[in-house]
Amino acid sequence: MSEHDPQQETESEDAGLERNSHTFLLFNVMPSWLVSFIVHTLLIIVLAFAYWTIPGKQKVGLVAGEAAEDISEMDELSFDSLEDSETFDNLETENTNETELEEVVEDLVIEEEFVEDTVTDALSETIESSAIDSQVLELSGATQGPAGQITGRSSAKARRSLVRKNGGSDASENAVKLAMDWIAKHQLKNGSWSFDHRVGPDPAERASPNPGEFRNSTRAATAMSLLVFLGAGQTHVEGDYKEVVEAGLAYLLKSGKRTSEGLSYYEDDGGLYNHGLVAIAICEAFAMTDDPRLAPAAQDVIRYIEFCQDPIGGGWRYEPKQAGDTSAVGWQVMALKSALMCGIEVDRQVLRKARRFLDFVSTESGTFYGYTHPVDERRKGVTSVGLLSQMYLGWTRENDALKSGVSWLGQRGPTIGNWKRGQSVPEDAKSKFKCGMYYNYYATQVMHQFGGENWDAWNLEMRDFLIATQSMQGPAKGSWYYQNMDETGYRCGGRLYATTLAAMTLEVYYRYLPLYDEKKNAEVEFELD
Repeated sequence: MSEHDPQQETESEDAGLERNSHTFLLFNVMPSWLVSFIVHTLLIIVLAFAYWTIPGKQKVGLVAGEAAEDISEMDELSFDSLEDSETFDNLETENTNETELEEVVEDLVIEEEFVEDTVTDALSETIESSAIDSQVLELSGATQGPAGQITGRSSAKARRSLVRKNGGSDASENAVKLAMDWIAKHQLKNGSWSFDHRVGPDPAERASPNPGEFRNSTRAATAMSLLVFLGAGQTHVEGDYKEVVEAGLAYLLKSGKRTSEGLSYYEDDGGLYNHGLVAIAICEAFAMTDDPRLAPAAQDVIRYIEFCQDPIGGGWRYEPKQAGDTSAVGWQVMALKSALMCGIEVDRQVLRKARRFLDFVSTESGTFYGYTHPVDERRKGVTSVGLLSQMYLGWTRENDALKSGVSWLGQRGPTIGNWKRGQSVPEDAKSKFKCGMYYNYYATQVMHQFGGENWDAWNLEMRDFLIATQSMQGPAKGSWYYQNMDETGYRCGGRLYATTLAAMTLEVYYRYLPLYDEKKNAEVEFELD
């Protein structure tokens, strides 16, 4: 990585020209001792100047014990009064009883007027001093409204129409509203969320069971929470949750790490998975609002994804340049797609390498997918991730492997335990179903994008199961959790993680417009072939 300072380099060149013009004076008129004195004095001054102006080496390989510089003073936005936004990141990860949690909360110093005043100030600063490439704003189409595929969620009227058309219901929309209410109640005063939803003030409001273990993954928790609001058309510009979204975005913009290769949201618990989630949230917010104040972060989170790609295999995993896994690749591909929706330029070579990885881990010509390598065992979760990624990377509806994969997923249906459609569920039994929401979330998108009879059957089961098992009493009202989950993410992310995935699954009717319709073939944004 090059670490030269362009401004300093220019000054050095100018100084060189000036020295050349006075060569005769220095070496032919002045005595030698005076020349030596001047030269050494200038050398000392130059070295001192360089010491104070050349930035230290940025660390990009973010592993234990290493951290890039904190963006405490971003050029584009002012966050002077958000100095407490990292407070919750430093909490202990070990289990804490209720008394200890109350003591932790009492010790936290948080500005009470943060949400009301500070966040508005943070997002109202101009970007005149930003180093952002001016082409980004031109590419964003700032006067053209929300970008293509997310137009369906841009207005209440459009959402209602798509809910009716694509298989949603008043009950599914009410479930999304209740989920947003629950998530909003668990936002911290600094704008963030924690997977351990017990952390924070108002313990009575945070008494829902099943907290997550990843208390230090506040960026990922914040991104997943924001995606629920954004998916329902709620932004920092308009909607019933403007202040909530505004505070969450301000926290993300404040908490990133500036590196020489872009803006990083890497966290020890989750690594680049977390970065991908944040990138999706920032890019979607930019795409939905065309707010140029989000442009610098939207550009730089994508730059970091491009940098972190495994240069050989084409994937992503936990660490930069690490050989990939299909799950992490799915989040990064979604982030790259979100970037294109908001006009951010994406390196096509990065997309080609991503497909190279997917082709490598697939079997039967791309019908099934493994995690880090091709396997004989057919796995529902990573297969749904692989198929959706291929759809976004340009596969058409006529692709034989896609048809086979959709048919196979349709035969297996959602993972909803032994629940039967039409079955009512007592409140105390709702969390006891064995439900794989990670698989359900991705597979629902695959089935919806492909459409047809498989989607109709899938949707009826998935939609009604989520409606029937949403908590409807006490502090947990509006949330989901499934006790017997077979995926590690639930244990780490807890009720907040399960709730965000369930809510986004019920937003599928309008979250992204279908890639394929009856009038035209794929609206392919990743033209790789």
